[in-house]
Amino acid sequence: MLLNNFFYLEDLSQQEQHITAGIHINADHEILKGHFPQQPVVPGVCVLEMLKEVMQVALAKKLMMSESVMIKFLTIFTPDRQTRALFEIDYKINEQNNWLVNATLKHADITFLKFKGVFTEK
Repeated sequence: MLLNNFFYLEDLSQQEQHITAGIHINADHEILKGHFPQQPVVPGVCVLEMLKEVMQVALAKKLMMSESVMIKFLTIFTPDRQTRALFEIDYKINEQNNWLVNATLKHADITFLKFKGVFTEK
């Protein structure tokens, strides 16, 4: 939905129960023109959608977030300051085949998101 339009994957690696994904935001995207015109900010809902889409690409599965235990937006992601960031995603699958996920979105020493939650396969 947002991949290859609002954001692009620059690199993606998956090891056992760990995904690393470098992303690049399209700073000229329409979403940013409305949120907010004088100070563009990547909406939190878009950050969560990007997390889901990165996981879907890495795992080759259709997923949906079924539970959020913790969502912390620690720093505002402003594409006029930085357009690149890195997802670090750790996951494991429980007995019900749910994906238990811990993730962060960072740029250098700046953390935008800390997430803990559950994804299910569609």
